Amino acid sequence: MISRKMRSTLKWRVVMSKHNRTGSATGIIPLRALMLVCGVFASEGNLAIAAEESFVYRVLDLPVVQGVECDEYAMNLGARLTEYARRNKSSKTPDASEIQVLDARCFTDAVTSDAPSWNVEITYASAEKLALVSTMDTEAGLFSVPQFDNLKSCEAALELEMVVFERQTGLRPFIGYCRVQAYTYSSEVTATPVINGFGESAARPYNTGTELFGRLLGHSWTSFKALITERFTRLGAEVATMTLSSHMVYSDLQIRYYGQESIRMTNYTIAKSATPEQCESERAIVDTALDQSGVFTFGTFCSTGTIGNEFEIMTITNSDRTLRLASPSTRYADFAACTAAKPAVEDQYRNRFKRNVITAVCGFDSDAKAYHINVLEKSGASS
Repeated sequence: MISRKMRSTLKWRVVMSKHNRTGSATGIIPLRALMLVCGVFASEGNLAIAAEESFVYRVLDLPVVQGVECDEYAMNLGARLTEYARRNKSSKTPDASEIQVLDARCFTDAVTSDAPSWNVEITYASAEKLALVSTMDTEAGLFSVPQFDNLKSCEAALELEMVVFERQTGLRPFIGYCRVQAYTYSSEVTATPVINGFGESAARPYNTGTELFGRLLGHSWTSFKALITERFTRLGAEVATMTLSSHMVYSDLQIRYYGQESIRMTNYTIAKSATPEQCESERAIVDTALDQSGVFTFGTFCSTGTIGNEFEIMTITNSDRTLRLASPSTRYADFAACTAAKPAVEDQYRNRFKRNVITAVCGFDSDAKAYHINVLEKSGASS
């Protein structure tokens, strides 16, 4: 039979062991834990309470609220966190009685200290960390996160996405705001819609995107967004926000969607064309051939080239291992001669070289002032 003294000693070792695994390198037990341990000694209480830990939740780059002190806002946000947990219990959200806000404060960040924004840090005690569901997933990189060049446009998009967030995740948003960022290396200020919730989500938000070079031909921004949104729907995902951040010779396409898995976007340049008419002619052939071969794309487009008067045929897929290009060395004097040679080249690559040919495309070499054939292949051996 274990004595009361021995039981107390065992409990002390349990608590010490837990904090040595999850605490700081110094092995110092936080004050909160010491208080809980004392409670166990005094009352032979529940060991689950003694296992309580502290966690930190940060809200970054909040737009400044006029007429309110930042620390006052932080304190109110901490109170809201406790109330949110109480109203949104799940298997991943502990009972509200086990959540206690230990500290809520504002802090500065040297990178964003010049921006008109606040950073808030909430430290809370809980039996387990609250399961955060955030639109600021950066798996695909920060450049894939939608960005607006003004706060008003961001706030309009945020209002619409709040509805999508709740419908897709099944969670009530804890906070929604436009994250304001300024950059020390330029005068640029961007605003990004941010929504956070806690709990088990049905679907989750993701960010993805790709680079677009030049200016797309044959599409307005509205028609382009409609096409991309429809293609995401085919993959079982819902697009919530889409932006295009323009730079010198290229743009970042930035998309936030809700779904069950991460979706990549990869931009392939298939060929260059001498005129927009030739580009459109070959683009249509490529688009049809990709569809018939079963290769999923977000679309095939013509764009203005990054150098000179060239035009580019490009396609956007959801994999970086789907397509390959072969380029025979033969050159042709004009577009008609190149077009006439395509069937024989396709046959050679399909039957002699045993390639998984999708189609052949006439491209233009501006340095040589001549045409050549690019053979577009599907990765893998021919069946």
